[in-house]
Order: sequence, then structure tokens, then C-alpha cells
Amino acid sequence: GSSRVAAAVRVARGDEGDRAVFLGCGDTLFDFFLESEAGPGAATYAARAGGSPFNVAIGLARLGAEAALLAGLSSDMLGQRLARVLDAEGVSRRYVIPTDRPTTISLVGLDPKGVPAYQFYDSSDTGVEPSDLPEIGPEVTGLHFGSYTLAAAPVADAAAVLARANRHRFIS
Repeated sequence: GSSRVAAAVRVARGDEGDRAVFLGCGDTLFDFFLESEAGPGAATYAARAGGSPFNVAIGLARLGAEAALLAGLSSDMLGQRLARVLDAEGVSRRYVIPTDRPTTISLVGLDPKGVPAYQFYDSSDTGVEPSDLPEIGPEVTGLHFGSYTLAAAPVADAAAVLARANRHRFIS
């Protein structure tokens, strides 16, 4: 609950002693939100950098915590934009796994009942394999795993390996 998050933020900010790093693990992507349609052949989308662990790391950094991201990050145009966002927000890319696979894209629209509907075009983040995982340094005291990459192989297998290897740390 919220008390676990508050405790993680206190630890990551260094309120409990030495400065520690909280590591977001999972997806990095661009969400494309449908803004308008002009007939069946034309639509306007607004693109937003995101992914649950990406957003959690940014949120923690904004709260004054040391945060890093562990995820596949493409070298393509969108991946470069995601890297610039992380840099601008003060999130460390020390644990990022570089890849030439295209950046994952999520198209977001509304279904007939007005409920958000997602269509994922997976690549850069879902292709991470257990053998791609970096060694996690002692400065990392907590790991946040998130979103759809927990259900997409092979990255889900990598997340399971990472969680088991780091079960002595705070896991959310």
C-alpha cells in the first residue's frame, strides 16, 4: 500500500542513512493517444513517453530519490527521446540495456463504452532475456517491477530471474 511506497521513498532519498537507489524494471515505450479522427483514413495522435517502471522512476526522482531504470532501450528515434527524458528527469541509465530493436509503441483509444483500449506493438523492452541482465550494485535497495512486461516472454522470465536474485532487497 501507500505506507510501503512511503518507506521506499524514504530509503531511496537517503532519509534512513546512506543514499540508495530505487530501480524501476520493465517497460519503456511511447503511448500514442487517439485525439481526433477525420474519417476512416485519418487520425491524430498525441505521443507520450511512458511505461510503468519508467514513470515510477521519474516520480521517485521528482520526489528527491535516487532512481534508475532497468529496461531495454532502443537506439532508434523514439528510444533516443526516452533517453533524453530520463536524463532531463535525473533518472540514471546505468542499468539500461541498449538494443537495436524498435521502441515499443502502445496505441490508446476508447472502446464503444468509453473505456481505454490498448494495442501494444512490442519490441525493445519485451526482448530482454535473462542473459541480458546486468549485475545489480549494492547501492540498489529496492526494485519496482511493472506492467505488461511481466506477462510477455522473454522479458517476464528475465524479471523473474532478477526478482529471485534480489529477494533480499525491497521489491514492489
